Amino acid sequence: MTHGLRAFLLVITVTLLLSPATPGLAAAKDADPPWYAKRGTWVETFEAARDAFAEAMKQPGAKKSLPDFGRDDVTVTAWVRTEKGGTVLAKAPADGKWAPQGKALFVRGGRLAYDVGWVGTLAGKTNVADGAWHHVALVKKGKTLRLLVDGKVDKEGSLGAGPDVPEHVLKIGYTSENYPRPSGLAGSLDHVCLFGRALSPEEVRATAKAFDPKAMKGLAACWPMDGDPADSSGAGHDGFARGEVAWSEGKVGRAIRLDGGSQLVVSPEAGFAKIWTLMKRDFPGVEPLFDGQSLAGWRSRNRAGHASGAAWEVADGAITGVQELPGGVGMLITREVYADVDLRLQIRCDGPLDAGIHFRMAGFESGWEVTLDPRDGGDVAGVACGGFFDRVHKRGAGWKDAWKIDDWNDLRVTVQGDPPTIRTWLNGKAMTTFTAEGVELDDPPPARGPIALKVAGPEPCFNHRLRVRHVRVRRLK
Repeated sequence: MTHGLRAFLLVITVTLLLSPATPGLAAAKDADPPWYAKRGTWVETFEAARDAFAEAMKQPGAKKSLPDFGRDDVTVTAWVRTEKGGTVLAKAPADGKWAPQGKALFVRGGRLAYDVGWVGTLAGKTNVADGAWHHVALVKKGKTLRLLVDGKVDKEGSLGAGPDVPEHVLKIGYTSENYPRPSGLAGSLDHVCLFGRALSPEEVRATAKAFDPKAMKGLAACWPMDGDPADSSGAGHDGFARGEVAWSEGKVGRAIRLDGGSQLVVSPEAGFAKIWTLMKRDFPGVEPLFDGQSLAGWRSRNRAGHASGAAWEVADGAITGVQELPGGVGMLITREVYADVDLRLQIRCDGPLDAGIHFRMAGFESGWEVTLDPRDGGDVAGVACGGFFDRVHKRGAGWKDAWKIDDWNDLRVTVQGDPPTIRTWLNGKAMTTFTAEGVELDDPPPARGPIALKVAGPEPCFNHRLRVRHVRVRRLK
């Protein structure tokens, strides 16, 4: 277990105060991963760690697969404390509704249950939703299933499950938007472990105590929840948080506390979140605006009175936005507000597109806009003012020479002061310095507001996607 103060940041910032170590648990501080080293600036550090992490993931054995809940023998063990119920662990679609061959271990109606989507449910008998800590387990051997509560077999049966769906992801504390009910766990989880074999009841009872994860035969992943969602097995199956999570005293060390809507997601890309944990430690004020997996921390909006605007989703590790109809205007807006910032991101456009990034918004299409319009006669990395484009617009100088067609482009924007001075860089080349001092506007943007992505444009822009990734910001004020 770790002493001191650590921060886990994934779209949200979770502050945790670690308690003294529980007897029987290790008390060593993990060293930084080999692909991370602090550089001179936060940008240099991020870019070096990003590239080194990507290379590390290409190495043989870097991504160890998790057991298949349909094909393999499997054991799940966990400490759970709840009064309302919800998911312990699931393999399900990353977003959206419950689906065939999804698998979920959860508490419903006070009882432990295991469900295979479109196949059936095995439900236990013992009440575990009484606000006390209970050790629960699922053991699958062939088609035979066992549910155990506090070391005793609570229910035995069989379900004919098929192989896991490749697109499904492992989740802790949540399954899907419509199943089970409740889906999100309102309560705490501690020492959630996954084995690629069927444990005996005696072995299950052994996992209720502190143990050396690497010495446990068949252990595929283990999340002690001692202040972060790291996998202590060494297999690299770290989780990242969606929604509000907190850390509190657990049954064995610390525990994660979930609010019924939050969750941990485990995927091959989740280890990327480690960069932000370390960046927060070394460069206070640096935040990711995109976790690489979801639109957590963002909300979509269309122009008032318009039924269609833009469709936003996450695909291949990037935010993608596309018009729903020709001429539509849609925005994806941060829930947080910002004043002075240094924003870095990578952008890519599938084809002709009229897009932009807005700062200090007060309403739809308002605020200061950095242009993303790589059409003939368009402008990239210029600065305009939403609603006053014809009156306030300074073009990006030489953007066509810097812009990479059909490739990722690095964009940097700094916004400082009120009225602000806005500077832009495209692929390392300075594009624009715009000073709003002396600019007369009927309704100037406020000193702080959300940041937003926008897609728009006439019919030739329709069905062309804006893609955005590696979005990070440093608050300068």
